[in-house]
Amino acid sequence: MIGSASVTRPPRSATERWVSYVLKACEAGSDLKTLESWAHQAEVSYTTLCATCRIMGIRPLDARDFMRVLRALKRASAHRCPPEVFLDVSDTRTVLTLSLRAGVDLESDVSSSSIEDFVTRQQFVAAGNQGLHLLRDRITGWQSSSARPAPNVLVIDADDGARQTFGAALRRKGFKVTTASTGAEAQQLASEVPFDLIVLDMHRGDIPGIDLVRSLREGRQPLVLLNGSSGADSPVETIKPGLVDALHKPLDVDRYVGAATATLPGNDDPAPANSRPATRSAYLTRPQRSATARWVRYVLTGCESDGDLKTLESWANQAEVSYTTLCATCRIMGIRPLDARDFMRVLRALKRAVANQRPPDAFLDGGDTRAILTLSLRAGIDLELHATGASLAEFLARQQFVAAGNQALHVIRDAVNAWQLSTVAPAAEH
Repeated sequence: MIGSASVTRPPRSATERWVSYVLKACEAGSDLKTLESWAHQAEVSYTTLCATCRIMGIRPLDARDFMRVLRALKRASAHRCPPEVFLDVSDTRTVLTLSLRAGVDLESDVSSSSIEDFVTRQQFVAAGNQGLHLLRDRITGWQSSSARPAPNVLVIDADDGARQTFGAALRRKGFKVTTASTGAEAQQLASEVPFDLIVLDMHRGDIPGIDLVRSLREGRQPLVLLNGSSGADSPVETIKPGLVDALHKPLDVDRYVGAATATLPGNDDPAPANSRPATRSAYLTRPQRSATARWVRYVLTGCESDGDLKTLESWANQAEVSYTTLCATCRIMGIRPLDARDFMRVLRALKRAVANQRPPDAFLDGGDTRAILTLSLRAGIDLELHATGASLAEFLARQQFVAAGNQALHVIRDAVNAWQLSTVAPAAEH
């Protein structure tokens, strides 16, 4: 365990005590926003915690924010997502203020040097503080022990320029990239090497896209399709359980890389026992309050949209967060981003339908009846029938987009109860 010597051996000095408190806090399951919650995690009194900070020449609130950012960076390094996902912060301005004092951008993906950059540039603790020097020793072991094998990605594209450009962009993000220009070449590579993710241009020509996908995905690897429709009338629908995104060319590098980094379940795959943080699996199976609050906020913001948000990009824009942050938050909550999007779309449509006494499909840009039928089956209700006061509750009870036991559903139910009190349509006048 990282910092176990400081945590398990009674500290002999104020410096060791302070480092011990910080390292214990970094193992917390959620963001410690108050000194009281930090003291509880460190198993000391509030008074002892604050006194130790002052002995070290550090303002207690500065020490708290130092610890919060360090913990967020540690988690973000393991999950390959922005640190802000692990901070229970309600507005962008607060994240910006923390970023300025931290000396690192908390809304961007972390790099291998982010933690060291933070310790060097941060303004919470004086550069010459003894606690900072001791903490650096712990962080050196921390970074090496949390290192995980790079995700192995197979990129299949007949366009030489696209393979080179997007392959290089993925490598800069820490992926191990193998490329293929034909389906036959991809099949040969897949028979020799296990891949964590497949990025496939459906329009290559030598082997039909769906046939190639089926031959490559014996291990059910996650899949990103290029130039592939994910509508109900498309053969792509037959492989939807493994589909994490369907993109259309031309697309920019950020959008391409975002689809891979934000939705790659390989980030959740077990690493070797000696290189995996002890708390990681527990964290993934128990979503944190901050991530729950963020996800619920994104859904409720999506429900306020004037139009149907058919893409993850449009939902992220409505929620005023990056595409990467939206998808990463969904993943942390144990929800596939595309499932979260459809959950939000149906919930928004039902809210509007109840208020306007119309069928929910009137508020869905479904394109065709088959697409609406597919949504209806997963929503557990008929979206072509007029909504009633009970429709929202029935949807939350029957839908298949989000697991029934997910914490976020309980919070969403409270919001729906408030909606039903405020959106009951007045009786028609005669």
